[in-house]
Amino acid sequence: MSEAPHRVKVGFAVNTFYDGAIEELREMMRLAPDAESAGFDSVWVGDHILWHTPIIDGLTLLSTFVPTTRSVELGTGIYLLGLRQPAVAAKTLTSISALSEGRLVLGVGVGGENPAEFAAAGVDHARRGALLDDALAYLDRVWEGNPDRMEPTGDRPRLLIGGRSAASRRRIVSRRAGWLAAFVSPSRIREELDLLSERRGEDVPAALHAYTLVGDDEKAARAEAGRFLAHAYAMPEGPLMRYTIAGTAEQCLEQIAAYVDAGVRELVLRPASWDQRGQLQRWAEGLLPGIAGLGSAAAGAVSS
Repeated sequence: MSEAPHRVKVGFAVNTFYDGAIEELREMMRLAPDAESAGFDSVWVGDHILWHTPIIDGLTLLSTFVPTTRSVELGTGIYLLGLRQPAVAAKTLTSISALSEGRLVLGVGVGGENPAEFAAAGVDHARRGALLDDALAYLDRVWEGNPDRMEPTGDRPRLLIGGRSAASRRRIVSRRAGWLAAFVSPSRIREELDLLSERRGEDVPAALHAYTLVGDDEKAARAEAGRFLAHAYAMPEGPLMRYTIAGTAEQCLEQIAAYVDAGVRELVLRPASWDQRGQLQRWAEGLLPGIAGLGSAAAGAVSS
């Protein structure tokens, strides 16, 4: 049976960690409208309370994109929902959804790679999964509506859930959510999608968050990406570079095509570089035209 062609959506993920210069913060806010003008479908932010480098609160930055963009979706990839008190998180999320007229995309996950931020927030790191479930249930009640409350909730956002654990799979299946994959190979994407779709009885949409760097040659691109990731994550670059898309535009398109062939229908590309604007321009010129033709080609590959 043939599968209908899918246009692969492409999002630009703005880095929220910085080196300390005020101009970097101004640039973060300018990137969203420029990404929209360049043809991206969405703009995304990450989320951490504490990190290895100075970092801006993701939802605060996302809120600055609301008045400067018109049609792009505004996504969180990912938001550590369980790290927050549910009512406070719900107020912020519903407000962004209302102010953006329903353009919010909610990507959530348990996080946990930095236990110090859970301690700083007074949250039990060991209960982060249960707390995420509780917060999602709270959001369900908020968005289901209550006739006695006239709260501006906006449209209920599309939900994406990160992770590859049994608990993450349970959430994706039971909540009919999409999967937001990260640091994973194309073959693992296909395996997970087969498992998720079998358990849910229908195809599960998959998005891929991937650090990406387009350069003039592969060696230089991978070296720049490696330096950036080693600094941002305060760890050796090797494990991170294994799943980083880097090289010339043609080489990056080949790597992206492998993910699309595996079933990815949405890309959330984050610059593996401090030069975010330079990457935005390179992607707009060298990646977006090529990605536009991948969806229809992959439909036959996935259905065969």
